[in-house]
Order: sequence, then structure tokens, then C-alpha cells
Amino acid sequence: MSSRLSPHSTFRQSPRSAAEAGLYDQSHLNRLFKRTYGVTPGTYAGLHPRG
Repeated sequence: MSSRLSPHSTFRQSPRSAAEAGLYDQSHLNRLFKRTYGVTPGTYAGLHPRG
């Protein structure tokens, strides 16, 4: 897993975010995130609002 994929960083869900993390595409990001953290990026963002 890329160290750049961290739930503690500012959350942005976009194809660009996936590429910046060194992943092939957004679906790759979503699968890896869910496998690692147990929830999808969108669910995680809802549980941990910014601010």
C-alpha cells in the first residue's frame, strides 16, 4: 500500500487523488481503501467530517 493513502490526510475523492497516490484509477483506490480501513472512502469521510 502506498504510504500516501492515509485516512489522516485531507480527504479528496477524485481520479486525480487516485493517481497522486500511485494507483491506477479511482476504483482501485476505493477497493484498496475499503480493504485497508473496512469502509469506503465516502463512508469514511461521512464518519470523520472535516473541520
